[in-house]
Amino acid sequence: MPVVNENSNTVGSEIRQHQNELVSRFEDVAISMPQVHIETTHLLHGGMYARTIRIPANTMLTGTMTSCDNICIVDGDITVTTDDGPKRLTGFNVLPATSGARRAGVTHSETHWTTIIPTCAGTVEQAEADLTAEPQRLQTNRTGIVYGEQSIDRLSYKAFREAIGMSQDMVDAIVLNESDCIVTDRCEVICRRGESKIHGIGLFATRDIEIGAIIAPGRMNGKRCVAGRWTNHSARPNAAFVAASGDAEIEMVAIDNIAEGAEITVNYGQSHELANKLEDSR
Repeated sequence: MPVVNENSNTVGSEIRQHQNELVSRFEDVAISMPQVHIETTHLLHGGMYARTIRIPANTMLTGTMTSCDNICIVDGDITVTTDDGPKRLTGFNVLPATSGARRAGVTHSETHWTTIIPTCAGTVEQAEADLTAEPQRLQTNRTGIVYGEQSIDRLSYKAFREAIGMSQDMVDAIVLNESDCIVTDRCEVICRRGESKIHGIGLFATRDIEIGAIIAPGRMNGKRCVAGRWTNHSARPNAAFVAASGDAEIEMVAIDNIAEGAEITVNYGQSHELANKLEDSR
């Protein structure tokens, strides 16, 4: 006959309660700091609620206490507390999660996390109340959040995409399309491509660049140059694309002093307007 430890559930409950208290104390401190915007999507279907969050790389985050057992689908690279203790999850993972837990984690690369629960809810608000007894702590329900600079840029970029009716997949397809790209010896004279903290690949200054200086061509002979393809968006850019009359149709010009090693950014809204004007003038 197997021996059952009657104290095991009590011990496990005490450990979980202690972990929840630590996560809550950490969250109380972290919530007063500039926040990272977490893009969230919802799906209600067939008596289930799926809540997916897109977590940028190098982000620390905490979760609300769940009210029911759930399934988590994780794709990315994150170190997080699980039912079996802290784990680093890389690639694609599906894991069970029992109710009554508050989780904390840090991402090492962009990570998508989907939580799935059974529900009879007819609205997202009702489903969130089924997911957690503290829905007011979810970022989507909090007001007065002070976001950090990178999150402000992400929100600005999202607003641009929505304004022109493009999904991220559509944008990625344009970036990866090489049929309208050109590389010349002018493309990376005072700038270079590199890994970006904003998104994917970005453009970086290889020396100090003064305001007003031409950085690189954006478009030549009807094709995108390196700057036109890889420069990331910012709500507070340090460069802008302008119409040109030489061998380049569009040049990228510094609108602020840019230090060596800094990422060069433009405002996609201004760039889109310029492209439309040039198209209309043809």
